[in-house]
Amino acid sequence: MIIGIKSIIVILLTITELSSINLFSQLDNLSAGQKNTVSFATTASIFTQQKQMQGTIIHHMISKNISITEATKLSNYILTFSEKYNVDPFLIVAIIEVESYYHPNRIGKHKDTGLMQILPSTQKYMGIKGELTDPEVNIHVGCKYLAYTQSRFGPELGIIAYNQGEGNVVRGTFKTTYLMKVKKVWSAIKNNASYKKYGDCKM
Repeated sequence: MIIGIKSIIVILLTITELSSINLFSQLDNLSAGQKNTVSFATTASIFTQQKQMQGTIIHHMISKNISITEATKLSNYILTFSEKYNVDPFLIVAIIEVESYYHPNRIGKHKDTGLMQILPSTQKYMGIKGELTDPEVNIHVGCKYLAYTQSRFGPELGIIAYNQGEGNVVRGTFKTTYLMKVKKVWSAIKNNASYKKYGDCKM
């Protein structure tokens, strides 16, 4: 099924607008001297990379029956906070898909809540206020916590610690099933990233 022309146009316009916002935000953080050294080619490269990454994320979410509007909103939060905490945005998408399958109001048996299934105690530990059913808050906490667990345990054990707790990783009492699920989704997104172009969105 090919997405209609109007839908493709919406993706193009929205990605361009959001990418511009993220780019100018990055430039605002530079000193006056640094700004003067940023070449047009460098600026264009950053802009293009952001568009490509956002397009890949949106395309993947649409393939999972997420609306263009919702996919665009979530991708914006993911890119914002993954950049803030230096975590892989495709990994964040994979965790969201495995944890809640994009359901912001999902609550687990341990009160793990929202898109990234955050425990209230984890939210408190990360020092971020707000409702965990709010996608922006949830993704903010999730990105910050994943950055913490990966910093402490490394890339793969950090993912396991995110889901099964730091204690299980320390004791060695963890399973790798969750990690394999996340890596499978991550690989699917990553493998599609190299050839996705705007206007090629098909389902």
